Amino acid sequence: MRTRLRISSILVAASVTFGGCGEPERVTYVDPNGDTGVRQADGVSLEPVARFGIASVERAKAVVRLRSSLDAARIVYASDPSAARDTITRSIDEDLPSIEPRAIARDRRIGRALGSSLRTLRNTPPANAVEYGRAARQATGLVEAAYNVVVAPSARQDVGFRAALLYETLIDAATAYETAFEGGTEQITDAGEYRRAYGAIIDASTRQLEAVPNDARGAIRAGLDNIARRTLPGPTPPADPRNPETVLGELSGLADQVAQTAGIDPTFPATDPGTPDQLRSLKRAVAAAVESWERGDRAGGLAQLSNADLVYLNPAAASVAAVSLALLHEMERGALVELPDAMRSDGDVVAAGTDLDADIDEAIAQIEQELELLREG
Repeated sequence: MRTRLRISSILVAASVTFGGCGEPERVTYVDPNGDTGVRQADGVSLEPVARFGIASVERAKAVVRLRSSLDAARIVYASDPSAARDTITRSIDEDLPSIEPRAIARDRRIGRALGSSLRTLRNTPPANAVEYGRAARQATGLVEAAYNVVVAPSARQDVGFRAALLYETLIDAATAYETAFEGGTEQITDAGEYRRAYGAIIDASTRQLEAVPNDARGAIRAGLDNIARRTLPGPTPPADPRNPETVLGELSGLADQVAQTAGIDPTFPATDPGTPDQLRSLKRAVAAAVESWERGDRAGGLAQLSNADLVYLNPAAASVAAVSLALLHEMERGALVELPDAMRSDGDVVAAGTDLDADIDEAIAQIEQELELLREG
């Protein structure tokens, strides 16, 4: 497993704008190189993770994994429907939570349709491979639509961000392939992790290579094709798999080659020391929204929640994701889906607010612990 490099440094703030929603996403981060600003060249971010935030990168990675899972499931369905179901189930459990809450908040129709289409493929898939393939492609279209509303266009259109995403995809493929052996080197024992690696390589080869400069693209493509042919020839694990340490080295080397040729630093930035105070402000804003609802002002409560996300939660998301991506998922589901839904339906608003408050407290505790470790280091 790869260890992220974290270096304490100077606080910097940036603002980007989401297309289609008219709301700015203010991303507060800690520059990993200690510069007074994020380095750019010819309009390309050379430190894309620092500029756009860990949360944006994790959402984009979840999009890649969802697309990859749908590709792998579509291919394997004809020969092994249970493997297709397991592949979709894993992505619903592990990847959908990164984007579904924010997709619902920004475009309710897309967010709800995405979750529904994936769960239908898992629970009641079409009876034949042709119809399954059509349904999987429709779900992929919804994944792309969700990507357009949960990641800012300034990130999606930035070549450096796309190169960082390709870098992460290759590292994910390497990690998944190694994990498929569950500590051994002779036999693949987790076919689901193998299919995750298989789907990631498909996505990298067919959707992401435009992030690599033209003069280096042929070499990267050739490297991917070689790994696909020798290591991941299909969605079913081969009887005589290649050594995971060798493949890990090959894919990590390709990832480094992507970073070098694109001229980017893919380092994940350190936790922002200002995040605990941001989250305490979020607690107060959530409490105020609940109080407005209790006074009978539903519209006011919902507006306060939306503002709390804009001003406090979304800016803090990068630091929360740095310490616990699962906890960020819980907070976003609580703030963007469960509490607003309870307000709209006159459900148990107090319980939903209490659950969200507890998640925020847990995030504060984990971030303060992380900051203390950074200070000691």
